[in-house]
Amino acid sequence: MARQIRWHGCLIDIAIKELEAEHGRLKKMYAEVQLQNDVIKEAMATGFMLCFLYLRDVKGIGWNHKRVYRS
Repeated sequence: MARQIRWHGCLIDIAIKELEAEHGRLKKMYAEVQLQNDVIKEAMATGFMLCFLYLRDVKGIGWNHKRVYRS
């Protein structure tokens, strides 16, 4: 019979399984963010204003134009 190890009242093997599940969720989230960054990076190659118009008009991503012009 395997010995169960507890740490702060939690079984180690259960904690490891929960951490592995969280790691999988984070990998998926970062992959989605990377895809969004790639779209923006690709559009930025054509110049800021064209990028802004493309993202606003074609992709439907909206920003406050006053903040865009001031930054």
